[in-house]
Amino acid sequence: SPLNGPIGFAPGTHTLAGMNAVPECEVVGAVPPGSVILYDSFTEHRGLENQSGAPRSALFAWYRVPGTYSGHTQENFGETGLRTTDTFREYVGERLRQADAAERVKFPSSASLDARERWGFHRDSPLVPWGEERVCFCCDRTCPSGGSGGPPKQPTPTGVGRGEWYCSECWADSQRLGATSPEPTSANVLPPVDFEGRFSEDRLLELERKGLNIKPGRGRHKLSQLRERGLFLPIDPSSDWLERITNDPQPSGWRDAMRKALGEIPRFDGF
Repeated sequence: SPLNGPIGFAPGTHTLAGMNAVPECEVVGAVPPGSVILYDSFTEHRGLENQSGAPRSALFAWYRVPGTYSGHTQENFGETGLRTTDTFREYVGERLRQADAAERVKFPSSASLDARERWGFHRDSPLVPWGEERVCFCCDRTCPSGGSGGPPKQPTPTGVGRGEWYCSECWADSQRLGATSPEPTSANVLPPVDFEGRFSEDRLLELERKGLNIKPGRGRHKLSQLRERGLFLPIDPSSDWLERITNDPQPSGWRDAMRKALGEIPRFDGF
């Protein structure tokens, strides 16, 4: 019912034109029992207050295109979809920065937290475009933040199954120094740290061949893999911060999700 906390939508906000307009109304999803509501996830929405005085339950299901790891990638949605995603993120990011600044005026003690020291980036760091396997092995920046207009992906094998990609700026620097190609930082080509419960590369490749929707490491940049495996990094952290992360990182939440999908551990989350 309209009083027991249904979902509310700001119509038209999923489009570029609607993002900058003030919604004229809010659509309340008070539908009959047994109904299903489908909506574009870019549409601004919220859970309304439950004013009924009784608890209310709901079932929510999230569908995505197979192979989509970080938003609307060019691989799945084309250049227009990728540009739309980046425009939306910039729109939201600017408003979040404004809200952050306002809160810091109200609560000065929070301003003492050094985001760069804790997370490896400044609070005003620019957002990076979504992409896959486009993080420079030399400067750790996501293309095109690390330089646009350079050569396409350039593999320079330094080990079995490894091929690094470098941004145009690092290619230009190496050519000025007379080198044939840029050199990766040592932290980006070290063997991954082994530990109990880790998925080996061979097993990940086997699971991929069986149809599991994953991307094995294959020597790709650790920052790409962190984003694919559940760590939301909308900006590029510093190289110092990344040095503390092993190559082919496997966050505990990602490993648990893998084991649930394989039936190795029970699932209690209802999904």
